[in-house]
Order: sequence, then structure tokens, then C-alpha cells
Amino acid sequence: LQNNKNYGIYLSSANTNTIINNTSQNDTYVIYISSSHLNIITGNTLQSDSIGIYFTSSCTNTISNNTSQLNSMYGIFLTTQSNSNTISNNVFNSCTSYAVYLNVSNTNAIINNTIQNNKNLGIYLNASAFNTIQGNNIENNLSYGMYLGSSNRNIVLNNVIRNNTGATGYGIYLTTATSNYFAQNTIDSNQMYAIYITGTSSADTFEKNNIKTSTTNPDSFIQNEAN
Repeated sequence: LQNNKNYGIYLSSANTNTIINNTSQNDTYVIYISSSHLNIITGNTLQSDSIGIYFTSSCTNTISNNTSQLNSMYGIFLTTQSNSNTISNNVFNSCTSYAVYLNVSNTNAIINNTIQNNKNLGIYLNASAFNTIQGNNIENNLSYGMYLGSSNRNIVLNNVIRNNTGATGYGIYLTTATSNYFAQNTIDSNQMYAIYITGTSSADTFEKNNIKTSTTNPDSFIQNEAN
């Protein structure tokens, strides 16, 4: 799949399909899934595209063991109530914008992915709730490791969030985020604050996390500026 100005693979209202072992280059949307459910996307290599994998209004799909890299926008983007999907054991590497982006999408599982060397955010949740983010390696990104904006009641467990750099090189950044739970994460040597809380964030819980500040900013443990 290469040099497509729009879509490499497009599913609309299409269920129980398997997309496996494809290679793409220089497409706009490599895999575009709309209002489609119970599909499996596995073993694909998606590189030098705009968006690797895009879901809109699509639920209960499985995305596993793919490599999405060197994309000019997102590694994977879920939007418009794309709920209850599982994103596991993928590599999201060297994307220009966000590696993993959830927008108004709930009850998804982001598990055991490698998210590294991206030029912007590692994982970004916007207006998304009840998601589980577990066992991911999020490191060496040139901005936030994880950003939760207007996102509530998410669970973040056992992730390594390390060496994220730049003027926005925070480990975990919360703005207007409520009742999220963070436990047993390793947050290590991020350039800015390890954890930064702002806006109207409230009732977020941090328990048994292992936090090490950056050598370039040794006082950058946690900052709470929430109203």
C-alpha cells in the first residue's frame, strides 16, 4: 500500500474483518475504520504516512503487533465514540504529532505498547473516560509522555514514562481531569515536572509510583496548580 492520496484500506460499516501483514508508505490514512466493529488489525507495518490507523465511531476492535512509525501526524487516532477497543503490543515510533490519540472515546485498553522517539505527545486523551493504560513504555518523546485533558476516571498502571524532553517534557500532565487513578508507574528523568496538575483537575489518585526527577531539573517532582 503506497502513494495513496486518501486511503490505503477503508472499512465503513464492515464487521469481523482481519487486516494482516500489510506494508504501507506515503499514504494519507493507511487504515481508516468507520462505524465498524469486531475487526482485527495485526502484523502491519505502517510508515512515512500521515495517519497510520484511524477509527471513528468504531468499537470492540483489536489492534495488536503493528508498527506505526515516521508518520507526519498520528500513529493511531480513535475519535467520536470509538469505544472498547484494545490496542496492545504495538510500536509507535518517530511520529511527528501524537503517537496514540483518543478523542471522545471511552473504555479502551492501551496495553504493552512501545511509544518512543515521537516529536510530540506519547499518549493523549481528550474528553475520554474509563480507559485503561497499562504496561506501556513511553520514552524519549519531545513533549509530554502522557497528557489527559478533560478526561475522567481513567486507570494508568505499571507504565514506564521516561526521558521525555523539551519545553513540555512532562511525564504526566493533567488539565481539567477528574478521578483518574495512577499506580505503580515509573516516571523517570523527564525534563520538566514528573507530574503536573492544572485547570480544574480534582480527586486524582497517585499510589505507589516510582518517581525520579531529571538531572537537568532536580526540583521537578510534582506540581499541583489545579483550582
